[in-house]
Amino acid sequence: MTNLLDAAINTAFPGWGAKRMMARAQISALSSFVAASETHRSMMGFNPQPKSADGDIGSGAKKMRARSRHLYANDALAAGAIDTTLFSAIGSGLKLQPKPDWERAGIRSEDEANDWKALVQSEFRLWAESTDCDITRTQNLYGLQTLALCGVLASGDIFPLLTKAERPGPYSLAVQMIEADLVESPKQIPPKTKIFNGVETDAFGAPVAYHVLDSHPSESFLQQKPPRRIEAFSKDGTRRQMLHMFDRKRPGQTRGIPWFAPVMERLKQLGSYTESEMMAAVVNSFLTIFVKTANGQGLAPIPGQPTPENSGDNYKLGHGSIIQLLPNQDVVSAGVNRPNPAFDPFVLAILRQVGSGLGVPHEVIVKHFTSSYSAARAALLEAWRFFRNRRAFTADTFCRPVYEAWMWEAVAAQRIPAPGFFDDPAVRAAYLQSEWIGDSPGQINPMDEAQAAGERLKIGVSTLEDETMSLTGRVYEDVHEQQKKERDMRKRDGLSVAEPAQESTRPKPPADPNAPDRQKEEQDAAA
Repeated sequence: MTNLLDAAINTAFPGWGAKRMMARAQISALSSFVAASETHRSMMGFNPQPKSADGDIGSGAKKMRARSRHLYANDALAAGAIDTTLFSAIGSGLKLQPKPDWERAGIRSEDEANDWKALVQSEFRLWAESTDCDITRTQNLYGLQTLALCGVLASGDIFPLLTKAERPGPYSLAVQMIEADLVESPKQIPPKTKIFNGVETDAFGAPVAYHVLDSHPSESFLQQKPPRRIEAFSKDGTRRQMLHMFDRKRPGQTRGIPWFAPVMERLKQLGSYTESEMMAAVVNSFLTIFVKTANGQGLAPIPGQPTPENSGDNYKLGHGSIIQLLPNQDVVSAGVNRPNPAFDPFVLAILRQVGSGLGVPHEVIVKHFTSSYSAARAALLEAWRFFRNRRAFTADTFCRPVYEAWMWEAVAAQRIPAPGFFDDPAVRAAYLQSEWIGDSPGQINPMDEAQAAGERLKIGVSTLEDETMSLTGRVYEDVHEQQKKERDMRKRDGLSVAEPAQESTRPKPPADPNAPDRQKEEQDAAA
């Protein structure tokens, strides 16, 4: 809407009038949302600058990595959060389960496909369960999985290099884990070359090469050589040589940021607060006696005993200490009043924020479940959603590329038959399909979980393979073969063989001790 003044200005000075109308439209649009307001009291001074994904990371990645690793090494909550994630997401390791599209791959029958899968599993275990798969010959592949995910969580990203090493075994493939600090941009960047924090990309942002230092930048006593350039792909562009594991949160993001970045300040402050409270409680527990004499000489020393530690100007609180004071000296102390009764509720409130920022319920981080059965179960289920996500991330960014590189060598060495593997990318993809199975989450109430699995099978919404993997973390085919073997052995030796109970004769399960609690919770919730 324009008024008479606007109409006059628009007639006499059209350019000025247009600017007035544009400014008014912008102010009107901004005022529609408090989040965009520059006049709202709570938003004044809150003016972050819009930047690209790499611009937001900038040169602060080094400082964030150093602080994150320091917290992991020295803070109990940070160490617990990462270790709990590693134990749950990786555990004893993600095991290969080949899932070839056997019809597309040209395998003639399902039985032949099963034989091929068994051969692949046997050959892969020969390499993966040996330390020869590690360039340092220190860990097997399952240990490298834990190391890879730990690097992503603590440092933001990690770079597994798929290289070759002379080994006595049948395979030369080896994995070299390169820490995030070693990938750094060279001082002299060639013209028209896009490099951000050591990662060279093309015009579309796809990785082209990585620039890697031979030693850690902190080792200043060594003469640092320029970083060597490692191609991201093989010369024909079909295989990855260098993997880059990181969580990509924004388009155009080239490097990762540590898991603790959103909550780092809270973790640091909470650690300082906890340390102060602990020191105050320790000081409050001291029994210290102050002795004040007229001449200031204090107590006479006991013959044959050394001079007391607290004498003259040397004052030190301690357990059962006796401190002598000079004339006209007195002791004035602020009330400590520890332990602080508000300490636990305050820490719990901060932990809720930390858990929300990390994506893991705070009960799981501190491993302390004080609420009801339903609340504890909900927390564990929510945590396992996160752990399964980290498991899938590790499988997609590390396990499958490593498996692909191993398969190339195994087929080339004719240890695995795979006709058409090198000729047709579609056939190769059919051979390389796989799943990676990890440890099961366990059960709070095994009877309930087993019954629920049986009901899912009965109504046809699940399979024995899925239920076996969910309940035990094992492969159904392996369990089936072992059951068949044990049954045949018992029959052969004349021992009784337990048959599955019929539905009509199946004994009723014992009463669930938590059922009354859950029933009361449901009634309270309904009320």
